[in-house]
Amino acid sequence: MSQMPEPISRFFEGEEAEFFYDDIDSLISEFYLLTEVPFSKYNLLIYSELYVLENWLRRIIYTLLLAKFGKDWKGVIPEKILNDLKRRLKETRDRVYLDCENNDNVIWLTTLGELSQLFKLESIMPILKDITTYSGKLISSKIEDLGEIRNIIGHNRAIGKSTFEIYRGVLKTFNVLLKSFKNKIIHMKGIKLIRERDEYSVPSSIYFNIQNRHNKGKKNSEKLEALFIDTPYFYFLWDIDEDKQKKEHYVNISTLLDLFGDLTEYIMAFFLQSIYDTDTMGVTGLRIAIPKNCDYKMLQKIYKTFLRSCDSIWTDKRAYDEQEAKFVCHPKIWFYETEDTYQEIIKSKQKGKLFTQYDEI
Repeated sequence: MSQMPEPISRFFEGEEAEFFYDDIDSLISEFYLLTEVPFSKYNLLIYSELYVLENWLRRIIYTLLLAKFGKDWKGVIPEKILNDLKRRLKETRDRVYLDCENNDNVIWLTTLGELSQLFKLESIMPILKDITTYSGKLISSKIEDLGEIRNIIGHNRAIGKSTFEIYRGVLKTFNVLLKSFKNKIIHMKGIKLIRERDEYSVPSSIYFNIQNRHNKGKKNSEKLEALFIDTPYFYFLWDIDEDKQKKEHYVNISTLLDLFGDLTEYIMAFFLQSIYDTDTMGVTGLRIAIPKNCDYKMLQKIYKTFLRSCDSIWTDKRAYDEQEAKFVCHPKIWFYETEDTYQEIIKSKQKGKLFTQYDEI
């Protein structure tokens, strides 16, 4: 019997997920024999990848809703879908004794069919096209194709190579979609970095920089430890304390979530580098994305909590693959991998260059 294939998405090995297993033709047989029951390898491969892809689709729709509506995003979800999601949420709360990930954000309970409908919402269409260049109708139709294959697997029907090839063709659209989304939102292509001494008109930037100076003053340090980043739809707070992160390579995710508590409702995501990289340490460790339409008083609370958390969340004791899955897999924990954007920031830091208000990466 052949060996199990290597993981498709190597979350903690620094390789870009491709969302399909390229070496499928090299498999000796099309099934595993698990305790005397044959199990199709194609089912295993597709199910693993669909778990990842469905969560990416949920991330995208959540990003679009927050960018457009902020904390009021639930109000635009069709009533029937929202009622079904609330019912499912109640059911998951009743299963808390199972010690599983138990976030109460209803977007993470959506089915492919519901996601298909949400991507057709006219109110988010302009932002969707800006971020991904795709129309909601096209994405929706591809999700429906995907749903047919998922239903087969979900009802324990074994599939073969021909079904897998159809599935692979559908996924090509999603690979392009995800690349565009990651470039704009996660890798921040074309971002504007704001240095502390710039006179920048955004009140959020002014307040953050005042708090940052106060925070550094208490530590008697002249080193810039945090960046404020302005993008079209989100503000990003970036922890770049090099000295600290050279010693403590990982974020203690449970501590991070506890510190922010109810404030996580107003945060789009916490971005963590998926592996400790000696070439980029101290620059790419932690970012927090906040919708620009967030209430100003709430922004102030998030800023203060962020600057306070920079001292207490880092650890060298527990790598991410050693921390509890229910925290690592929290819907608002997003792992990313190093891109050219971060390399440019590193070069700028090494040269002692301060970022101007409109420096573009």
